[in-house]
Amino acid sequence: MASVPENATWRLVLQCVQAATEYVLLVVWGPAALLGLFEALGGHGRKPLIWAMAQTRNYLLCGALLYLAALALQRIGSRLFLIRIFGGIAAPPLALIAGFYNFHYLWYLEPYPLLFPLIFLAMVIFNALAFGTLFLPRLFKAGATPRLHIHWAVVALLLPFVPSLILHAVGPAVPIFTSGKPAVRLSGEVIFALWTPSAAPLTIDSFPVPLPPNGRFPFVPDTPSAPSQNLTAQEAQRLRSAGITGHIQVAGMSALTNTGRIVLIMSRQLDAPFQCFAPVENADVIYLQTSAGWQKLPPETAESKFLVRLYIPDENPKVTGFEFDSGSGPPWRQEPRFSW
Repeated sequence: MASVPENATWRLVLQCVQAATEYVLLVVWGPAALLGLFEALGGHGRKPLIWAMAQTRNYLLCGALLYLAALALQRIGSRLFLIRIFGGIAAPPLALIAGFYNFHYLWYLEPYPLLFPLIFLAMVIFNALAFGTLFLPRLFKAGATPRLHIHWAVVALLLPFVPSLILHAVGPAVPIFTSGKPAVRLSGEVIFALWTPSAAPLTIDSFPVPLPPNGRFPFVPDTPSAPSQNLTAQEAQRLRSAGITGHIQVAGMSALTNTGRIVLIMSRQLDAPFQCFAPVENADVIYLQTSAGWQKLPPETAESKFLVRLYIPDENPKVTGFEFDSGSGPPWRQEPRFSW
């Protein structure tokens, strides 16, 4: 066991660390590890633990807040069973609030069947309930002593943010965390959009994602709106330079594996299945359905060996499906991607 100083203040600090890190281990890392197992069995290429670790700081904060609230209950004379009830009530909703961005990411960006996000969501709720009713109360039993082992691995994930925290303490104008796209894209992505041709200048709308009443996602610093599912400024300029007019509405987004970014823009149902090759990593390409056929922008974009295909399902002629074939297993399909 890790040695713990007898000082009461140190004991409370270490108990808070234990509570916060156990909350992370149970609520974030556990479900992400299970989802990663499903992912490996299904042949998908995303790494759930990577983005789960990126959200660790949110859940550390939640775990610490739960501990401090339970400590306050103990200090005013609440019995252990009241702390247990409080933990069971407070821990699951707090996990959902802190993980709102994570669940949005799974729901809209990951190429999983709906069952996977539901399993993840159910595990988060169950594990948070277990933390609140079993793990948190044991820290308030008579003679409870902090026990820290793997917990320090969780704390170590915050080390990259220590310089920012110091700078923020010196100058409050310096933000602790900043938002924006990561410098390295972990995988490619595919954007689905609908085009309504007209003579009007080109306008582009992003995918409509519901926001909380205050217009922000909880615990996501410097994020005034939903994570954008939209065309980039460069992609919009390419379309305008090609003489495209009318209105484009982004209809959704999914992640791909080991490719660049591909934008598929349709104006009507397919006359025949369409297929192309996804761009290589760090390359972007647009495929636009016009009256004269499909247009590639820019035409010189380097292609990978991964096949992308749009098709009409046999049982539903009013939708367009999407297929991605990486060659490492059965093609992944998503239906419907467009509805007519």
